[in-house]
Amino acid sequence: MKSNNSITGAGHLLPEYYDTWADTIAAFPAKVKQNTGVDLYAMSPQNETDFAS
Repeated sequence: MKSNNSITGAGHLLPEYYDTWADTIAAFPAKVKQNTGVDLYAMSPQNETDFAS
């Protein structure tokens, strides 16, 4: 899904995967609630936004 063909390191999300990524992010809070009973109040898709190797 990324321009570098890796789940790690520098790269960006390819435009053809924008909808898939959005659907995944949007569904995540409901899955957490379903599996743990926890309501998420915030989330970030990456926790180290300045990291690139």
